[in-house]
This record gives sequence, structure tokens and C-alpha cells, in this order.
Amino acid sequence: MTLSPLILALAFLAGVLAGVAYFYNVWWTTRRFAGGGKAGLVVLSILLRLAVLAALEAGFAVAGGATALILCALGVMVGRAWVMRRLKGAA
Repeated sequence: MTLSPLILALAFLAGVLAGVAYFYNVWWTTRRFAGGGKAGLVVLSILLRLAVLAALEAGFAVAGGATALILCALGVMVGRAWVMRRLKGAA
């Protein structure tokens, strides 16, 4: 099965965007919880972001196979690195 470069680029870009959203949400949730936020909101945030990320990864695995899944996961790692660099010293 040959995947078009557009699908592969979309998988990577979706992974980067999902990684940025996921890890910004981790930062926000941690700050909220440390500041005395409601535990229910924290748990809901955790479950929601895990469900969205898992659905995205599973969707690319089904639609594009291992190559698209790996590119999406690589994109998540790139998104994480970007967020970590942006938030350095923000705590």
C-alpha cells in the first residue's frame, strides 16, 4: 500500500498540533491543580486529552498504517519539544 505524501504530511502536522495542544493542556492542568483547582476538572481534562490523542493516533493507524502512525507519533514528540522550549522558566 502506497500512501501519498500529502497523507503522510497531514499525519505529521496533525501530530505536531495534537502534541502542542496536549502538552499545553498538561501544563495548564498542573498549574490549575497546584493552585487549588477542582480535582474533578483535572481528572476530566486528563481523560479528555488522552481520548483525543488516542483517537487521533488510532485513526492514522487505521487509515494510513504504520508509516502514518509513526509520523503522527513523531509529530507529537516535536510538538512536545516545542512546548517545553516555549514554557521553559514559565513555572
